[in-house]
Amino acid sequence: MSFSKMAVGTTVALVLIGAIIGVAGCTTTGSGLAPVATQEPSAQPVVEDTPTPLPEPAGDIATPVARAATDESPGVEPVIQEPVTRAEIECTTPALFQFPPVNLDKTAVVVPLGLMSGNHVTPVDHQYFQDFDNDEVDIEVYAPGDGVITGLQHMFGSYSGGPDNELIEWADFRLVIDHGCGLESIYIHIDRLSDKVGAQAPAKGNYASVSIAVEAGEVIGWYSQNVDYNLVDQAVVLSGFLVPEHYEGEPWKIHVPHTLDYFVDEVRDQIVAKSLRTVEPIGGKFDHDIDGRLIGNWFEEGTNGYAGLSQSNYWVGHISVSPNYLDPSHFIVSIGDLDGEPKQFGVRGNAPFPSDVSVESGLIRYELVRIEYFDGDQYWDRRSLASDLRAASEGDVQGVILLQLIEDRRLKVEVFPRATGEQIAGFSENAKFYEP
Repeated sequence: MSFSKMAVGTTVALVLIGAIIGVAGCTTTGSGLAPVATQEPSAQPVVEDTPTPLPEPAGDIATPVARAATDESPGVEPVIQEPVTRAEIECTTPALFQFPPVNLDKTAVVVPLGLMSGNHVTPVDHQYFQDFDNDEVDIEVYAPGDGVITGLQHMFGSYSGGPDNELIEWADFRLVIDHGCGLESIYIHIDRLSDKVGAQAPAKGNYASVSIAVEAGEVIGWYSQNVDYNLVDQAVVLSGFLVPEHYEGEPWKIHVPHTLDYFVDEVRDQIVAKSLRTVEPIGGKFDHDIDGRLIGNWFEEGTNGYAGLSQSNYWVGHISVSPNYLDPSHFIVSIGDLDGEPKQFGVRGNAPFPSDVSVESGLIRYELVRIEYFDGDQYWDRRSLASDLRAASEGDVQGVILLQLIEDRRLKVEVFPRATGEQIAGFSENAKFYEP
């Protein structure tokens, strides 16, 4: 029986530091770390599938580090390594990651940066590695390069429907690996941690500051259907956020680069082969602001930018009018609060495109319709790998949104649920004002 997991709750931001010898060309001194033997990962039988190891890397890429003696065997004490601090790091020229974040052989699709869905009202800053036909917690999560796990969060709320529709709770972890030189890997929704990492995991709902050295290719955990991954490079400051201060609630967000550029060609090609996006940048894009144009993210004035007024529903003051994450010739209107819920829509006629809308454009009236995706001439099932996806705005009008740039960085907005364009003459006294 297939169980579909559903994440609930809000992820708490973690700011994490530390690093060791690794992908970033950093070295450590006096860490006391012993070398770890490298061997081919062993496959463990499961009910419906047999996990396969990561394919043999090309060229001089090292084999993933297996931890069967400590991570898989019951009753064996995990190895706790001595902490490595930032004071021990010498940063040189960054190198490329030689391993993917997960076992790509067991991954069906890679979802790019930029998705807008549910309470992700603004385009997301992470990729998703998914296989929703998989029911076992058997997809390996790898450290893409050497580094230090500097914190672990044991999150509340990942559930699936059981045979009798009861809710079955899954473990759910978030961690960050500091690779040194300003590079960090962030993972969310790891179902099971390796013994070495899990030995220092906190109780549910808590965060632990740790210092766990990991090697490139080491298995740090497993997941079943979906894991989030993003990369942070402090040397990068994205130009597509007009007011970076509005993103201080998630301070890493403005430092998320084109992720695929940080992997060696062999790994990059493997990720691209599973990507749902085929338009450059293949890894996706999530910063779309253009000064004096409608396109991009907008926050209701007086609601504290991206962080919002409450962590439990920070998105209610958000609106984004941004290109579709899979088909950027199509755009999405994403609304944080429509009848008490966050929702996403296409626009009837897909015009005018938001990058063409300025102060001179005056009042813009968008009729909101559902978004559909096509793989060729067939509807896409939103879970299978497809090579040339096209988005379309279809169906009956479900509401109207009025938008007008009053100034280059001030937007007047009002949403009219269940209305059509001819029924709405203009703004009412309920209109609100937004800033980028």
